[in-house]
Amino acid sequence: MAMKMMAAAGLLALGTLGAVSGASAQAALSEADIQRIRESAPKCEAHPSHTWEGRVSGDTENLIGATIPVSFVGCFPTEAECNTWKDHTSGYITGRIIQFSCAQRGG
Repeated sequence: MAMKMMAAAGLLALGTLGAVSGASAQAALSEADIQRIRESAPKCEAHPSHTWEGRVSGDTENLIGATIPVSFVGCFPTEAECNTWKDHTSGYITGRIIQFSCAQRGG
């Protein structure tokens, strides 16, 4: 019985870790999670030669259950890389999606 409880606790810990580090669409996000997502995208100012700009924004749930707006932007060298980022990042949006795009940068 004790072994089953330890195994269940281990699985729960792994699930919680996955929810925070992977932040699936079902997971609530902390401010630190949101900041990590923002920082993971290549900054447009730092990559002026990247010709594709991705934008994802919408509503998600924070750790106290409130709906909050989030917005993420990144610049990428190819359309395929932008779309991969966009598809992954939109998984953090638990409510409505407002922006979901990859477009060539003007300029």
